Amino acid sequence: MRAERQLVLIEPYISWPNGHWRDTVEDLVLGTPSSTGVTVFVTPAGGTAYAQRLRSLGARVETLGRWPRLQQAADRFLSRQANGMLAGVMCEVLSALREFEALRTLASRTTETAVNRCVVVLTAHPAIGAALYRLTGIEHLRFVHDAESALPRGAIRRLGNDRPHGVTYIAPTAGVAAGLKQADGYTALVQPFAPFRAARRLSEAERESARRRWNVEKDAVVLLLLGGWWRAKNSHVVLRAVASAETPATLIVAGTPLDIPAMNRLRLRDDGRKIKAIDRPLNQRELRELYALASATIVSRRPGVLKESGLVLDAANYGVPLLISDHDEHLNDQLRHEEWVRVFPSGDECALAEAIDGLRCNPVARPDADAPLRLGLKCPTGLIDYFFEQAGANGLNDLR
Repeated sequence: MRAERQLVLIEPYISWPNGHWRDTVEDLVLGTPSSTGVTVFVTPAGGTAYAQRLRSLGARVETLGRWPRLQQAADRFLSRQANGMLAGVMCEVLSALREFEALRTLASRTTETAVNRCVVVLTAHPAIGAALYRLTGIEHLRFVHDAESALPRGAIRRLGNDRPHGVTYIAPTAGVAAGLKQADGYTALVQPFAPFRAARRLSEAERESARRRWNVEKDAVVLLLLGGWWRAKNSHVVLRAVASAETPATLIVAGTPLDIPAMNRLRLRDDGRKIKAIDRPLNQRELRELYALASATIVSRRPGVLKESGLVLDAANYGVPLLISDHDEHLNDQLRHEEWVRVFPSGDECALAEAIDGLRCNPVARPDADAPLRLGLKCPTGLIDYFFEQAGANGLNDLR
């Protein structure tokens, strides 16, 4: 029996083992109702085991195979130089090529007219949507996580005829939507990217077990700094704050790339404070263990950065207190009344040190079960329905 609807998911970064990309794709595949078929485009670098896992969950998997040498060279380069300007440009170009190939593949095929098809690029380049629609003719939704781009936006807009017809933009935060409006004049819908995952909420038993395994006392302060040290982040402020705080906290830094020399150079008082580095991507089991161990997780970005942070949504989903910089006024407004969040001025290591000290004398409440819903998260099935609703409202249900 043929599905009444067809959902097509394109994730240009699916070959990267770290980050939210694979988890979100799996959540959406698992949340797809029986009346909806789902197709996922993957890259060879994503691995055959991952493709097999998606098939076992019920997805049809399409492999992107053009430009294999370029993709392999780019992946190798990015694994070594992930934080430089050239790496950023290469990352954008590679992402654009993967988007184009997936949409071109769809354009070369026909589907039965009875099928209601919704195409979603889950991590879309901010500037190339109209150009891709003009080149492929495929109407689609574009989830744009960061309004910044190193590519020549003016030339790209001219290629797309400066009109985003056939494309609907979705931003995960109001800040990203504002940045997209300012940069390209496009109006984006606002919807958090990560699905609501009630099953991810940590139990007290898990927290106690994690502290026993790590030999950490119940009232000790343990902080997390997760994700690579990208240019938008102010990670060195966190190091200095941990070193200067009165509270002897343990900071666990995990992800890639990391500035290991900066951590080694930091002078710590001999009072039990520690910095532990895990210089590699984490799997879900390891990530859950660290969140269970943590007193709080830290998000520190440079002033004015308008970029989604999946770490904020993770904190809400797992039930972990959050220390976050005030880099995004839109995000500040959203988090202002959340008791599990403490905001510090971006770049102010003294203010962050005070917030760290406050964790011992005045602990932050953990997010309640409804915190993800207050931030606008939808369950996977609800997010899929949202995609089809927006595609229908904007005339993007591709019937052909």
